[in-house]
Parts: sequence; structure tokens; C-alpha cells
Amino acid sequence: IDICNEILRRGLKVNWGARARLYPFDEEIINLLKKAGCNRLHVGVESLDRDILKYMRKGITPEHISQ
Repeated sequence: IDICNEILRRGLKVNWGARARLYPFDEEIINLLKKAGCNRLHVGVESLDRDILKYMRKGITPEHISQ
């Protein structure tokens, strides 16, 4: 979020991509990324199995992923 705000504050016209956690993401964050020039966003979903996510200490649930 900070990098997006700084890109916008400086009026930079750049295209860039990022890797991100799937959660917590909402439409407001996605719109900010796009406005700041982010044109690629890579997110990983390791599993939809609650036990595996817990074992991997991901801190998310299948419900978070489906949102």
C-alpha cells in the first residue's frame, strides 16, 4: 500500500508486478494497485485443505481463499 501511495504521490508512470498473499485483499486494494501501475499480481494457493493450511501455518482458511 505504501509503495502504491508513493508512486501516485510522485506521479510516476510505471508498470510493475508483485507477488502477494491472497488474504486480506479487497476491491479497494486491487484498485489502488491498478491505479499505481500494477499490471501483474501473482498469488499462490497452496491448498484448500484446512488441515494442510494449518500445518503449513498459512494463517488463512479455505473460506478466506474462496472470498
